Amino acid sequence: MLKKIVHLLYSGLGGHAEYFFNFYIGLLNENSDLKCFPVFFGVEPLRESYIRKCKELGIDYYYVRKNVGVAASAHFKVYKLLKKLQPEVVIIHSNLLIPVSFLYAKCFYSAKLLFVEHQSNDLKRRREWLWTLMSMRLSDYNIYLTERYRSEVERKIGFLFNKPKAKVINSALDIDLYPRYIPKKDCLKVIIGMQGRMVSIKDHTTLIKAILILNEKYPEVSWILRLAGDGVTREGLENIVSELGLESCVEFCGMLGEEDLKDFMLSLDIYVHATFGETMSTAIMQAQAYGLPIIGSDVGGVNNVITHNVNGLLVQVCNDEELANAIYYLKNYDVRKLFSDNSRSYALDNLSINQMIDKYLGFI
Repeated sequence: MLKKIVHLLYSGLGGHAEYFFNFYIGLLNENSDLKCFPVFFGVEPLRESYIRKCKELGIDYYYVRKNVGVAASAHFKVYKLLKKLQPEVVIIHSNLLIPVSFLYAKCFYSAKLLFVEHQSNDLKRRREWLWTLMSMRLSDYNIYLTERYRSEVERKIGFLFNKPKAKVINSALDIDLYPRYIPKKDCLKVIIGMQGRMVSIKDHTTLIKAILILNEKYPEVSWILRLAGDGVTREGLENIVSELGLESCVEFCGMLGEEDLKDFMLSLDIYVHATFGETMSTAIMQAQAYGLPIIGSDVGGVNNVITHNVNGLLVQVCNDEELANAIYYLKNYDVRKLFSDNSRSYALDNLSINQMIDKYLGFI
């Protein structure tokens, strides 16, 4: 009899769905007797790319729309879905669903409960830390995407940290799906790009200002910035671009499907991830899988996967001058080629989905 696993995921843009799909593909590779179901939950509509991916892989999926606020009815719908599917394992990616998952797994059914921490520790507010404490208390296992992240949580909550429950399992990618990026030698036109939600925890503003500096200091080069994604800060970012007179240099690409995102990434010369904090960025992982030269903010969740001047460059947040200098430095073909090779090597050595699944199978 197949053992069933339900993943509770956010419905909008983020790393949850990518994590699930790689988990699912990893199980297929292992010929496992486990069957997975994703339940998408959130205030954002379910992304078309997630629907297409589920259909492509033959996955039965579910979606529960949550209204802004507490929305008890949406949580009850999730509980009814769990009761209908009756999984032996529930893997929670959205902290809002910890209580209802506990209700199903520990009060009425006997199921294992796993909570995957995605929120950057640097950006957690008091409420998020309360969720961390609750998950440590209620779940069977807490999954951390990096050893550094696990150590930060242990330091923060002290004696309340339950070491036997803590498991470190890196996010992973199916590297074979990412064609190798080839650096170009001609750099009269340099295309810089970033993908991700346009929200306050991303430092898009500094990246835009860096493009202004580059155009003013090195006008002989055409500096182009392409931004993929959408979110609450997009209108403000568009206003900044207009105020700085950068409309011809900055392109807002919006939400991109899987194939369009692949074309977007392969169109770049340099990938920049400007952020105030990450847990383990799927966007950076994808850039590494393609073998893109990368510049990242020197913050947690970035500086643990990018080694400065080895497989990328690290710059301080909110420092447009330093970021502009780093981009200009990567105009050099030999440097881009080195960082490109090292990015790809890092992905091959550290981001295998088989490694991720082997760790999960050890305790589920």
